[in-house]
Amino acid sequence: MKGMPAAITRTFVAAVLAAGLGACSDVTSSDVGRGPSAPRRLATGGSELLTSSQTLTPVGSTGVNAVTYSVTMPASGPIYLTFNGRIDWPNTAGNSNVLKIVVNDIVVSGTYKSSPASYSYSWGSEPYWAFRGASYGQPEYLWGLFWSPNFSQNTVSSDGYYVTSPSNPYYYEFNITGLVRYSQANNITIRNLGGWVKTLTGNQPNAVLQNITVRNY
Repeated sequence: MKGMPAAITRTFVAAVLAAGLGACSDVTSSDVGRGPSAPRRLATGGSELLTSSQTLTPVGSTGVNAVTYSVTMPASGPIYLTFNGRIDWPNTAGNSNVLKIVVNDIVVSGTYKSSPASYSYSWGSEPYWAFRGASYGQPEYLWGLFWSPNFSQNTVSSDGYYVTSPSNPYYYEFNITGLVRYSQANNITIRNLGGWVKTLTGNQPNAVLQNITVRNY
């Protein structure tokens, strides 16, 4: 992939570009078994596992495009949102910006991610929060995920997309303290806007998220 235009290389290159746009369906899954009248409750000084595993498909594809969790926050203190994330693919193939995170209708942008803000390959660094695909259909700034068959392949030094830092490139931690309403129910929505990647490459960027958690410490 080296030698291709930099912007394309960084977003993910396929051998053949797909033609046509997918349908504009948008399927959102609410917090299973817990509607708005019965939100999760984050205990003071504790943590709450929202889900152990969630797959989000691109908007325009069959499946769940987004998930919304309702969480009642404690009365004070820091609030963090964490998860491990990747794009499910048989081999590593770079990083694409596909994920949008919203807390109480406010976008979780690059300023909310705990360090590091960027990841590094042997040939350079790139930010997790980026608009690298602006010329190829990416609709807005989004969070990047690595194409990988598991949550370890990008840490193998012999892999062509070996990430030299951080040590766990799949881990995301956001300090959402300034976005929450204390002692009230809050909505956290995670959405896959990777339809632009599917249109560009013909490959479906299904986002696999594990251990989506909020904590108060």
